[in-house]
Amino acid sequence: MGEHALLFSLGVIFYELLAGQHPYGDITQLLQTKTISIQETEASDKLTKKIWQLLTAMMKYFPEERLPSADEALQALDELLRV
Repeated sequence: MGEHALLFSLGVIFYELLAGQHPYGDITQLLQTKTISIQETEASDKLTKKIWQLLTAMMKYFPEERLPSADEALQALDELLRV
């Protein structure tokens, strides 16, 4: 599994931990349209804008649209935790 796939998976896990549900309502839509429609919930409203942006960047459908590396994701997460 490549680094981009791991970033995607980690983004999904973080979303589930923070929002309490899976980020996609219908995985069929993801497979058919190759676009991600992340479900916004009351729980996701509790997430700060920067956390939401980080998760979205990690869960882009196309690998080339995701964060370029795990190091960048870690740096962004570290900055969020310092605030």
